[in-house]
Amino acid sequence: MAVLSTKRYLCLSSALILCFYVLSYMESYIVSGYIEKLILCTVYLSFLYKFDNFIPRGFSVLADLSFGMYFIHSYYISVIKLLYKSNTGNYFSGNLISYFSFTTAIVVFTSLTVFLVKKPLKNYSRYVIGS
Repeated sequence: MAVLSTKRYLCLSSALILCFYVLSYMESYIVSGYIEKLILCTVYLSFLYKFDNFIPRGFSVLADLSFGMYFIHSYYISVIKLLYKSNTGNYFSGNLISYFSFTTAIVVFTSLTVFLVKKPLKNYSRYVIGS
């Protein structure tokens, strides 16, 4: 099987996605939605593979910490929501500024926690935080 070049692969996948968008209006979105997501996943992975040399180092560090962040972030979300509710008396509002500050705080706190646990424990940190 011949390997497709990136331009051909992109054109082919774009044409397939366009076809599935058209079909989604005629058919059930459930079937076309899954196939569309599979195609988009392969497109994104091919772009990441092709432009791997251009990704900044910060993303590489974040990628190394991401598995542990996945397990820890729910604790920080709960703590921040409880602190917010105890200080203000109401639940976290859904405006854009608070959403980005909330997300930034979660990413910073979880990445610091994972980094601080991985530093002294090295290979044994997998037992504690999964990363």
